[in-house]
Amino acid sequence: MTLTTSRPQKSGSLLDRAPLPVLTLIGWTLFVWVTRIRNIGTDEGLSGWSMIWRLGVAGTFVVTAASVVLAVLVRPAAVPITARALAGFGIVVWLIRGVDIAVGDHDAAFIIVHLVLAGTTIALGLAVFRRFGPWFGPWFGSWPSPVAGEPGLAERPVSSVDDG
Repeated sequence: MTLTTSRPQKSGSLLDRAPLPVLTLIGWTLFVWVTRIRNIGTDEGLSGWSMIWRLGVAGTFVVTAASVVLAVLVRPAAVPITARALAGFGIVVWLIRGVDIAVGDHDAAFIIVHLVLAGTTIALGLAVFRRFGPWFGPWFGSWPSPVAGEPGLAERPVSSVDDG
């Protein structure tokens, strides 16, 4: 029994490996969360668990975005799952944090900036889900491809077993 894996051919173009919504989400995520890490490092009012928690959240976003970059560069077949993980994580965190900030005791400028960050992240995440289908697609059957002419998730070969 031989296990063979069907992999897409790596072409020279980055857009052939990952669609624009994925590349945009990667760039946006790295911009937002690397900036957040820098801000945490310069905030003299943070220390202990408060600092560790904030660095953990920001670091998780950076690592998740890096996993999508790695998928784009090394294993394009993994882009849909890694991109959906980043998109889903961003949507969940910003839905929770956005409400917390909006109803919290913050000045208007802080609220506006963070709601723009939240809205942009959520919009980019939804664009990734629109491109690849919902998170659960590979486990619960096919999801129609939003791009005409492309197979849905269930029709895309991932691996095959050759009993020969």
